[in-house]
Amino acid sequence: MSNVKSPELWTLVLSVGDTAIDYLIYSDSRQDSPAMGRVPLDVSLPDVQRAIENAVYDTPLLLDDYGAVRVLAHSSCFIILPGDTGEDNATRMLEVAFGTDAGAEAMVCRMPRCDKVISWRVPKGLPGFLGRTFNLPAVYHHLYPLCEHFYRLNSASDIARMFLSVRPGAMDMVVYRRDSLVAANSYEFRDTGDAAYFALHAWQSLELDQQCDEIQILGARDLRDDLAERLKPYVKYVLPAIMPAAALRFGADVARLPLDLVLLTQCE
Repeated sequence: MSNVKSPELWTLVLSVGDTAIDYLIYSDSRQDSPAMGRVPLDVSLPDVQRAIENAVYDTPLLLDDYGAVRVLAHSSCFIILPGDTGEDNATRMLEVAFGTDAGAEAMVCRMPRCDKVISWRVPKGLPGFLGRTFNLPAVYHHLYPLCEHFYRLNSASDIARMFLSVRPGAMDMVVYRRDSLVAANSYEFRDTGDAAYFALHAWQSLELDQQCDEIQILGARDLRDDLAERLKPYVKYVLPAIMPAAALRFGADVARLPLDLVLLTQCE
């Protein structure tokens, strides 16, 4: 699929990571099949920003004039703040937490459902590149869709829930107690034993109930099942999380995409 017809009727969703850009192009007003795929980054380049630019420019499908563009920017350097935090204060608090970095820029996005703000760092020049290249792109931290999507599912619950999104080498975690987001973090791991340790450490630190509260896990079946088996001796309710039914409109191949990218389409 080299180009889409009437791109102004389509939405482009990008997930920009350290080694690749994943994309989904879909339309709510047309019956055409969505386009999706992955563009590897040239990790041999010393400049991450240049690798991102080259990957986008070398993929003409991404450069059509889409009606809406939404971007997830992955970053391990972030803080989550109360929803009434102003953008300037959020940027200053990020610098207090992590110090200065001449090779990075700060970004801020709001999570209206959770009533929180995320401030995070991206490679220097990335916000300007996205603004020049795409049609008024909305840019979010990669934890945004997990926080917002699962908040809606948990807001009426009387128990606490930990949601784990696992992928090769990394895990995202969001935790809710009734109608409040109480924790969100990302971890890198060598194997699922490490991932289980991180989850159980957070569980204990947050004083969650082993007999009543839940862990729900998303991700590739082998990783998800292995992690669940490691957690079940310590937490009574360890369950697979359910993919939103609305995501099925993208077809079976949507399972190849990063979960955060798919969930972002449910946070509109």
